[in-house]
Amino acid sequence: GAGAGAEAEAAGRGRVEGAAPTGDRPKRPQHAQLAEKKDRKRLTLDGASDLLDDLEAAYTDPNFVRRVDKLIQDVRFDSRAFMSNLGAVAFDVQTPLLQKWGFEPSAEGLAEMRAAMRDFTRGAGADARMQTRAETVNRALYGSPSLRMYERVNLGA
Repeated sequence: GAGAGAEAEAAGRGRVEGAAPTGDRPKRPQHAQLAEKKDRKRLTLDGASDLLDDLEAAYTDPNFVRRVDKLIQDVRFDSRAFMSNLGAVAFDVQTPLLQKWGFEPSAEGLAEMRAAMRDFTRGAGADARMQTRAETVNRALYGSPSLRMYERVNLGA
């Protein structure tokens, strides 16, 4: 399978949806290709909501928050260094959830899970409540709110 770098890259991508791939990055499925893939795993609205509950529980677990906060301090609040390392930290708690929900425990499985969630959070079929929940869960991934890493990465604050 793909190395930890590919998993970290896919897991750490966060909200950088439209980022152009660079030559040195491992190949990962493109959003459009994955969305069009007929045999990819899909979720029901209730399933997507339950998966968000599971992700939120994982991302707000005190042990996970401590690990992310330590990463923030280790990289001295540098957004780029944080994002390039967050994926590896997050993948540890994402792996059991990928398996629980029937996704491959890999960078590809993570991309497929994200595509299944996007069915309810992006585009014409987007559900406003799910968009709000997904945003809340995504913010939780960035560690203690008091450290403001979400804002530093996504809003340049």
